[in-house]
Amino acid sequence: MKQSTYKGWPLYFYAGDAKAGDTNGDNFEVWYVIKEPFYSAVAMTRTGGPALYLADPAGRTLYVDSRDSAGQAPVCIGACLNNWPVFAAGSGPLPTGIDASKLTTFTRPDGLTQSAFDGHPLYYFAHDAAPGDLLGRGGHQGAYNTFDPTAL
Repeated sequence: MKQSTYKGWPLYFYAGDAKAGDTNGDNFEVWYVIKEPFYSAVAMTRTGGPALYLADPAGRTLYVDSRDSAGQAPVCIGACLNNWPVFAAGSGPLPTGIDASKLTTFTRPDGLTQSAFDGHPLYYFAHDAAPGDLLGRGGHQGAYNTFDPTAL
């Protein structure tokens, strides 16, 4: 059966929406109403994975490095960035339930632009190939992990 998508995300109707313009399904069990511009980041869930974690608009998992401290230069520099590329958010909104004021963007000492959530710099894991991959969990002596934006 064919299904319509938007930017690769499957589209669904929510049974609780009775009329045009209803958005009762927004953030219901981590389902989101499509918005323009599309989200800067999304919250994901996965069976057998973390309860809730941030991802980019394409569904690629975002990680934090436990060695980073808010307000300090990120620890991952140089060759480290080959495995842990920085994430820089676009200008889109965040889904309902995620505090948009906590997503910030800064310029690193190496000149790269990077986004942070509540002061925690965000990274990709280079070996995550598909949306929902969590291969970077516990990487580099357990320093990297997915980030639950509601745990703050």
